[in-house]
Amino acid sequence: MIASALVISMSVWFGLSGLRVYRGLSGIDSALVVLLFMELWSEACRSRQPKEIVIPAACLTAFVCKVLFELATGDTIFVRSLESGMVGVPLAHLAGAVVGFLVGLGANLDVPVFSWPKMAMERTRIQKAA
Repeated sequence: MIASALVISMSVWFGLSGLRVYRGLSGIDSALVVLLFMELWSEACRSRQPKEIVIPAACLTAFVCKVLFELATGDTIFVRSLESGMVGVPLAHLAGAVVGFLVGLGANLDVPVFSWPKMAMERTRIQKAA
């Protein structure tokens, strides 16, 4: 996760130049969440069990909604910014998520990213034919 630490640091440095201090690990957490999703997605594709992707996909959707909320409102969900004196940095979450996605993609080159929907369609066709 050295890559995520470097990318997050560079993103915050150049994207939020007015921010004097950044001390969060949530960007690295974001990279790990998306990497876990990519691993579970790839495993579902390999096992040809499309139902295995439902819970990870729901978690990824919730994560994306959280980041979009933070970007749109400038507020955080899990930490009350005003009470703690901390400021949310959704750019760090976004940068971490991108790194997690790219690392997961690179680690699973044997699995086409969009093979799961194709696999589900083939399974439906087989069930209808039977």
